[in-house]
Amino acid sequence: MAGILNLSQFIEYSPATDAVKICIRPIIYGISRREFWSKSIFAENAAIKRGLKKFNSLMQFLFYIFIGFIGYAIGRIGHIYWGHLNTPHHWIYGLVLMILGLIFYGDFLGLLAFYFGTGHFISDFKDFLHLRIIGPDEVIKKKFWEID
Repeated sequence: MAGILNLSQFIEYSPATDAVKICIRPIIYGISRREFWSKSIFAENAAIKRGLKKFNSLMQFLFYIFIGFIGYAIGRIGHIYWGHLNTPHHWIYGLVLMILGLIFYGDFLGLLAFYFGTGHFISDFKDFLHLRIIGPDEVIKKKFWEID
């Protein structure tokens, strides 16, 4: 039967996932099912995997930048609200977290500790430069977007 299209060759059933895949491209392009699956899908999958890998790397980078910002924000809020207390400056806590993060750098929590500690350290960088270890902060107008 030359004029009739047999659609059963373009339907796949996977018993493992109980899914049915319908392939429309072979019908449009006029190629066989085997040619379609062997050429186009594997080429597209490689391109998709490369794209997903780049996207995943970008999202990880943005996530760690966000974690660093959270460390910075908590450091600044602590500096504004509790800077009058006679306690160790928070750059010390940031430095400890950065060192712990470097020790456990291969672990996810190690990376979180490193980037959070970096943000926390930067938020009190001026006190680090003057090597202020314990004591209240100087009484000045405190701002969120400054390094103090």
